[in-house]
Amino acid sequence: MDQAQVQETQADGRRGEPSQSRARLTVECLRGLIALRPAGRVRNVNELFQEELTPADRVAIGTARRIGSWGFILAQTLVLGAWAVLNVVAWMRHWDPYPFVLMGLFLSLQAAYTAPLIMMAQNREAEKDRLMLHEDYETNRRAAEEIQRVVNVLEQHGHLLEILLEERRPEAALMDDEEGKDDRHGNGRERPRSP
Repeated sequence: MDQAQVQETQADGRRGEPSQSRARLTVECLRGLIALRPAGRVRNVNELFQEELTPADRVAIGTARRIGSWGFILAQTLVLGAWAVLNVVAWMRHWDPYPFVLMGLFLSLQAAYTAPLIMMAQNREAEKDRLMLHEDYETNRRAAEEIQRVVNVLEQHGHLLEILLEERRPEAALMDDEEGKDDRHGNGRERPRSP
């Protein structure tokens, strides 16, 4: 129910309709208030990010994850150490004698391919961060809309409660007058005392 309908109900109540019909209108107004429902579903950013990844992106992220691990560092250290030891103390043949030019070539080749893959993975992470920020923005925007709807419903409740209170004032005054008459005539009823 919008603000115009609430005001129309208030105007109907002031025209002198019987109390029961005004109460019925007020109850109908309360039933017609906007039902609160979630403004939108919160989406999992990780799932959205995984859906947008291409196979090349997945390879880059997987490579960066493996290369940036302690397991890779330890394995590479063991391989390079074994390479150096075997070439220094080789009994039969030195396939890469000291200064280890072939090992330097392999390490340069490894660096040439891993650096762009790591940068691609970092770009994907930056894209994921942007996606998360956008999703946070959307969540905050939906929360603000939801809060505004709650405030609107509370304002509508306030207007309808004012209508109900206006309807009850004459009835309360009439009841007070009847109790006052009973006390004056000595019917033996005691008026309840307020604390």
